[in-house]
Amino acid sequence: QHCALELTQNCLVAVSYCALLQFEPVGTLHNLESPLSDIQSIRGLAVDWVSRNLYWISSEFDETQINVARLDGSLKTSIIHGIDKPQCLAAHPVRGKLYWTDGNTINMANMDGSNSKILFQNQKEPVGLSIDYVENKLYWISSGNGTINRCNLDGGNLEVIESMKEELTKATALTIM
Repeated sequence: QHCALELTQNCLVAVSYCALLQFEPVGTLHNLESPLSDIQSIRGLAVDWVSRNLYWISSEFDETQINVARLDGSLKTSIIHGIDKPQCLAAHPVRGKLYWTDGNTINMANMDGSNSKILFQNQKEPVGLSIDYVENKLYWISSGNGTINRCNLDGGNLEVIESMKEELTKATALTIM
């Protein structure tokens, strides 16, 4: 099983053992949604702190998709279907954009799932998708070739930040501070 954490205004949201959990500041644990027994895999958690929505990637009924629900678990719906090999998901609520990896591609769509497009192909096992909200940059690790990459949020100005082939061969996450 995959585990993911996302910190948003005064709460921590976690994916663990096919359940979405929300931790309030006082330490109270809530099931964000009833147990998700029909979902085979949950990963790629992202929080829209502006609209108070939660996004995640799941596999249900032999299809992988990106889903959205309110932070209280209501209004669950699938917004992007037919994803092949997703690993990571990131949200930029102020700009209204979602970003995700699918196989060797970096993808982008509006937060309602519309206007989906591939930003980059042939990224060799991209992982660790992360957004620099101050500089408005998207970062990821191409673990297959040992590079950290970044671009503008629209996909322009692709840069290779650092080549660290030996150190990044097993990288799984990246965060921007």
